[in-house]
Amino acid sequence: MISYEIQFLYALIITLISEIIVSVFIFKKFLSYEISLSRIITASAIVSILTLPYFWFVLPFFITDHTWFILIGEVSIVIIEAYLLYFQLGILWKHAGIVSIVANTVSIIIGLLVLN
Repeated sequence: MISYEIQFLYALIITLISEIIVSVFIFKKFLSYEISLSRIITASAIVSILTLPYFWFVLPFFITDHTWFILIGEVSIVIIEAYLLYFQLGILWKHAGIVSIVANTVSIIIGLLVLN
């Protein structure tokens, strides 16, 4: 059986790869900001690196019910990541929210498919 910490590292790698790809795709295909590829990648990586440990290691101490844990955790992460993208990249709040929602949704789906 794989330890919780190793599962976290797998989840972090999956999250980083999927959320960076989704963020770059959204910015380059649908949003008209003059933001460099390196800034998008860096911002996407930072938000994931800051929020995923919270979800895996902090939140479980406060919320033990699985349904509430997922709901509160994912909603919190979407809001926090949108807020961080908004300030890091200087984009509209609604665009930061869209990027965060789509990136996290894709990340969750891929994570569930790969890790389960």
